[in-house]
Amino acid sequence: MRRPRIGDGRPRVGFRVTQFSCARFHRSADRPPPGRSPHTLRPNRSEAQMRPNRARPTPGPARHLRTALATATALTMLAAFSPALHAQASHSHVPASPTAAQQSQRAALDKQATDLGNGLLRAMKALENASSANRSQRADEVLQIVQARRQALLELVKADPGRVLALAMPEALRARLPQHARSLVEQRVQAEGVVAAMVEEDIERGISKQPYFLEVDGPTGKWQYDLHWVDAGMSERQQEALIEKRVRLKAVQLDRHLIVGDKNEVEDAYAPGNKTKGGTGATQDGSTTTDAYATTPTSTVSGDQKTLVILANFTDKAVSCSVDAVRNTVFGASNSANQILRESSRNAVSLSGDVVGPFNIPYSSTGTCDYRTWGTAADSAARAAGIDTSRYTRISYAIPPNSCGWGGVANLGGTAPTRSWIAYCAYPAIFAHEIGHNLRFHHASTPSAEYGDLSDPMGHNPVVQLNGSNKSMAGWLSPGNVVDASASGSYSLTSLAAPDTGAAQVVRLRKADTNEFYYVSLRHAIDLDANLSSSYRDRISIHTSPGTMPAKTVLQGTLAAGESFKDSANGITITAQSIASGSATISVQTAGATCAPATPSVTVGPSPQTTSAGVAVGYSATVKNNDSSACGNTAFSFAQTLPAGFTGNFSTSSIQLSPGASVSIPWSVTPGATAADGIYDLRASVSASGRGSVTASASLQVYTAVTPPSSDGGTTASDTAPPTVSVTYPKDGEILPAKPVSFSASAFDDGGVARVDFFVNGALVGSSSTAPYQVRWNARKAKGTSTMTARAVDNAGNQTEASVSFTVK
Repeated sequence: MRRPRIGDGRPRVGFRVTQFSCARFHRSADRPPPGRSPHTLRPNRSEAQMRPNRARPTPGPARHLRTALATATALTMLAAFSPALHAQASHSHVPASPTAAQQSQRAALDKQATDLGNGLLRAMKALENASSANRSQRADEVLQIVQARRQALLELVKADPGRVLALAMPEALRARLPQHARSLVEQRVQAEGVVAAMVEEDIERGISKQPYFLEVDGPTGKWQYDLHWVDAGMSERQQEALIEKRVRLKAVQLDRHLIVGDKNEVEDAYAPGNKTKGGTGATQDGSTTTDAYATTPTSTVSGDQKTLVILANFTDKAVSCSVDAVRNTVFGASNSANQILRESSRNAVSLSGDVVGPFNIPYSSTGTCDYRTWGTAADSAARAAGIDTSRYTRISYAIPPNSCGWGGVANLGGTAPTRSWIAYCAYPAIFAHEIGHNLRFHHASTPSAEYGDLSDPMGHNPVVQLNGSNKSMAGWLSPGNVVDASASGSYSLTSLAAPDTGAAQVVRLRKADTNEFYYVSLRHAIDLDANLSSSYRDRISIHTSPGTMPAKTVLQGTLAAGESFKDSANGITITAQSIASGSATISVQTAGATCAPATPSVTVGPSPQTTSAGVAVGYSATVKNNDSSACGNTAFSFAQTLPAGFTGNFSTSSIQLSPGASVSIPWSVTPGATAADGIYDLRASVSASGRGSVTASASLQVYTAVTPPSSDGGTTASDTAPPTVSVTYPKDGEILPAKPVSFSASAFDDGGVARVDFFVNGALVGSSSTAPYQVRWNARKAKGTSTMTARAVDNAGNQTEASVSFTVK
């Protein structure tokens, strides 16, 4: 939303945008009770039969004191249980531009959580080796550290969920804890639900966040979990492609947080052949093998939007607009949100409805910014006044300015009724902007500013029509209005706001390097576009966008007659040849693209893992060549940074990759024979000449057990028997189709199976820690005959392998 210029007489506003596909506002219905898992979150192995914890009451002062004392006690114990391993590896998990205070706070949270994790491993060892007389005391010590560690992780997840994933306890170690402590430790779960997203903006500081949620069906309605994507290989576009989709995923659950470390462990719940909940896994090339990230063609945004605007007063501040004024601002025939959408869509979209209130709600403008609770109170007041809120597909709440730091909040798409909260009620472009989010429009940006495109109300709120990219994606232009330019030539354009005569109004070009489109249009002073500033009026506008909603549009530049825009990476030049009286001629020149070298990307997994001192563990380092398509093959070299006493090696020291290609390289790491129990960071680096170097981290938790755990976390006789494993798909000698397939295996061990690793021709392609043991693999990547090996690892570290051969045709 627009931050008005100094002296323009309008209030300073910022905004936050939110998306929930379920419109429940009672906190008890949209947030699970702390620590509770609904039945759609399925924990691994023995946790599947655990009863969820009862909802806990809000902690009072006494409980906060007990928590603080428990934390202090646990930290004191670290003197006995935690030598300073933290200094052996760096933990610099910070955003691109954190403040010094944020860096310091994050480092402190990281150190506290890491120290508690190391202390817990040593407390577990002390418990397992304790005599009968000391077991109760040792069990209490474990519980106290577990409780303190949980609180530390809950603080850390707000700042760095990726680090929380690295510190998460592997299931093989979690199984060694006593039952009462185990239930307080994060766990691997499988979940199914609808992905929702928010866009939060702090305009004053130029900070933007886009948190996600998973809405699952709980016993009392919809529950909402904070969803964290921490896979460095998962793009913003892939995240946005999941909005409103029902997915199945594997994640680490910490209270209300779900942390997804591998994008390949997310799949479309409705994908053909997807019948097993959570049956996902990694692929050989690091790309998804399901339909989860497939973009859905945008349907036409159309119809009259039946809208209810509820005016609400806080206890200390009243809304400044009258019912009649807001009615004109939203539904009026001119200078209104209705006019903006109606003109932009050629009457395909309109706003109609009612404005009611003002109603008093029992909340202060300086209190907590719980806008959903405000909405619930406003809904209740409206219903008490005889208003049927279920008749409306859009509900907007006009509220007084407040201390929350935003001027508006809105659902980004979602199930009707979608909602918006608007703190400045006098401006039609603000209503159009927020309701535009309800219609799945994202921000109108420039390369350097989130709201920098002033030629669209989805930017800094001008009262103008939407840009050519948004109109095209919304289906508001007829087929003849959009011309695809696949070769060099000249094209005639009529202005974007002109009536539809069948003439071209947008020229669209493929931008191959980013898999986007250029949208080229002419803006002219017709209808609301008479409000355009001279920077846009009678000039050619060039936008980029992926072509499906929701997606930001990015204004790359504007051209006066005789000016050109050049994209060397794709070999495209766009020139404004002439502009006059609402018409223009442009030329598009396509030539050989120029090589644009780029820094490679690398990810390492699976992480975290556990092993004993002196016992090797396998990772997979996946590197991708991000050069433009005009570049040739590039040689990438691998390097590693390991704690003192550790050794490791990659299956190859370097590899050649073509632009856009990726490959996974096995990486074996062995702790020293005398390595102490604790959490260690491992780093894999990839570099190439002229392209710099990039590093990815993995976590390894060393725990050298004397004996495996009994059912209550005690010791039993030493387990030296390996698990049993057999491949259930494919069968030996089977011919596979050249498409994504699911490898599966059956494994069993009296002491429990920690995981099953799947290899193709010696390269790790995925791991599964939950029966049925499955991973997805893209068979298109390996035509011919190959060998698949399933390696089962039990909780004591014993291993067994089974192999089959198959042929891809």
